[in-house]
Amino acid sequence: MNLVPTVMIKNEELWIEDVLKPLSEVFDRILVADTGSIDRTVEIVRSFSNADLSLEGNQIPSGLTHVRQKLTHRARELGYSHFLLVDGDELYNRAGLRSILEQSDFSKVFGGYTSMTSLDADDDGQLWELDDQFSRLAVHPTTTTWRGDYPFELPDVFENPKKYPWVYYTTPNGQGYHGVHLHRLERSSQDDQVVYRTAKRFQFCMQDKPQIQRRDRFDLDRWRAN
Repeated sequence: MNLVPTVMIKNEELWIEDVLKPLSEVFDRILVADTGSIDRTVEIVRSFSNADLSLEGNQIPSGLTHVRQKLTHRARELGYSHFLLVDGDELYNRAGLRSILEQSDFSKVFGGYTSMTSLDADDDGQLWELDDQFSRLAVHPTTTTWRGDYPFELPDVFENPKKYPWVYYTTPNGQGYHGVHLHRLERSSQDDQVVYRTAKRFQFCMQDKPQIQRRDRFDLDRWRAN
């Protein structure tokens, strides 16, 4: 399938290697746009030979849609028909990524859910699994009509899937989940719970409730081995 990952990043030095490594092993090219990192993020990206990096300067939130548009334009210039939208703190395993490439026709698939587990990144660096399965994986055609809106920011994208050309996939057989998202969530005074930030709650289509249970610590080394 004529598909390329596009990754928009800023200050992701803790996770960007884990983001790019499986992508680089499954896809021939990764399009990456940095929006003003001041840590080692750019240095790490440049260590990947198949990462096509552009430096977009320090961007305020309203400028991010323009950067997404530029990534899509770049993908179209390179001859790709579709792109996989990836955040700088989203980790995919190789089996999940390969299952995407096995799809024969993106244009005829709508509305499938993934089982993408979200993780809480604690202040001490520990990762905890959260009791939710509500994030999505998005593939989109490299058309000129997309304005750069993140699909999960659109309020009716899931109620009217045919209105939007986004494509969502279910988790591959045998996989508990194929992606994890390292949400920076506020924690309550109770050690086993986190509190959603309002902006995150809707942006990533999680359950609309103030608190969710944390589960076991996430085994990042095992994830890296897969």
